[in-house]
Parts: sequence; structure tokens; C-alpha cells
Amino acid sequence: MSCTIPNDSLTLTIPEACRYMRVSRSTIYNLAKAGKLPIRKVVGRSLILRSDIHSLLGVGG
Repeated sequence: MSCTIPNDSLTLTIPEACRYMRVSRSTIYNLAKAGKLPIRKVVGRSLILRSDIHSLLGVGG
């Protein structure tokens, strides 16, 4: 299943963040546990801010 992530989306779900960063779920959770990538719970959904991913990776945007 191919799913694109809209460029204007401010948040990503865990699976979207995995595809966006090209890493596994466990890597996302390990980064969160280490305090490097905050995961926010909103109405029962786990979301990651795109800006937090960019900060982690050291890229603009």
C-alpha cells in the first residue's frame, strides 16, 4: 500500500513518521524514549510534529 504524506501536514502519525524518516517503528519509539523526538497524544492518537522531525534531522522546513 502506497500512501503519500501531504507536504502541508503539520503532524504525522507513527506509521507516517516511519515512512517519512525511513526508519522502523522501534526506532521512532527509541528516539521518543531518549527524549529526542516528542510524541504527543491528541484525542487518543499519537502524533509527531513535522518540525520536531526536521529539528532532529537538522533540516530546514
